[in-house]
Amino acid sequence: MVTLDRLRYFIEVATTEHVGNAAKLLAVSPSVVSAAIRELEEEFGCELFIREKQRIKLSDRGEILLEKAKEILNDTQRLYTELSAGEIKLKGHY
Repeated sequence: MVTLDRLRYFIEVATTEHVGNAAKLLAVSPSVVSAAIRELEEEFGCELFIREKQRIKLSDRGEILLEKAKEILNDTQRLYTELSAGEIKLKGHY
């Protein structure tokens, strides 16, 4: 299942182009990050990264997921902000 953590890990790996560096920034082990990427690839049925010697790059489908993952995390953050603000604006006619 796609989770927010998996999307965060994916975004960090895509940004750093390195699982180990992403894991350090996320304060988790590289195996956790690798497993999350592998699970996303299995779930979507495609490779999200092109693996090279010491580096990985996004595949075409990985580029699509990166854009959508950022939108999802931004929308989620806005939701938390709106709901925790305490004021809910009423809509419609009264």
